[in-house]
Amino acid sequence: MTTISAEEARNQFADIINKAAYGHERTVVTRRGKRVAAIVSVEDLELLEAIVDELEDRADAEYCRKALENLDLGQTVPWEDIKSDLGLQ
Repeated sequence: MTTISAEEARNQFADIINKAAYGHERTVVTRRGKRVAAIVSVEDLELLEAIVDELEDRADAEYCRKALENLDLGQTVPWEDIKSDLGLQ
């Protein structure tokens, strides 16, 4: 992975894009020494998005499992009471 300044990225933009698209090279762009962006291929982006989606789905499923484990049906509020509290009746 290459790290370059924003100024260098501006000057070499076409080359960086080609390296990402065809060589799958990742480039990190810095501003004042701080990492602010990355240029990656579309394939890398799609893989990252798929991984993030999978992790979010797993987290949601775990949250639901825990909520179901902690559900005490004796402690529920009747739907009619909720509608009334919200002024829906």
